[in-house]
Amino acid sequence: MKKTELTAIIFVLVVLNGWLLYNNHQKNRLIDELSSTNRPVSWELETVDRTKVYLSNKEVEIPDRPISLLVFFSDQGCQSCMEDEVRFLNAFREENNNAFKVYLQTQRAPTYLTRMFGADFEYTVIDPQQNIFNVDFELVNPISVLVDSTGLVHRMHKAEVGNSEKSEVFYHQMKTLFDN
Repeated sequence: MKKTELTAIIFVLVVLNGWLLYNNHQKNRLIDELSSTNRPVSWELETVDRTKVYLSNKEVEIPDRPISLLVFFSDQGCQSCMEDEVRFLNAFREENNNAFKVYLQTQRAPTYLTRMFGADFEYTVIDPQQNIFNVDFELVNPISVLVDSTGLVHRMHKAEVGNSEKSEVFYHQMKTLFDN
């Protein structure tokens, strides 16, 4: 093999190696970015044991909009989670008042969210003995669901103790969704 052919092959291999390293670095950066923002790559329908989740409580009004945000509180939930969710909803309400509806499962006073957590939004009290969904789901911490006009749940967000950043990201995504 001639010296020029060997040099050309080595040059091609070095360039190819450099390109592959750069490409790998770019993909790792994208993975890190997606992981750090806690955003789903795509939204899929919510399922429990492969069963699609639908609203089934007769007291819950299924909105006549292509997509709506429904939020459910329980008087049994973690106090800090409820404080955080009420704070995020109060801020969300200022620009998107008609984009969501809130429900409270309680047998306590109907002013519970306003009195205890300073809720500036309206909410409807519903019976805690009635299931919200067509699948078994124990409502403890607040949950938010994106539903369509048939009551099909497309996305569910559950508040977590000590993880208000997750809720902040969720409500930022909702603001972006409903601003358009």
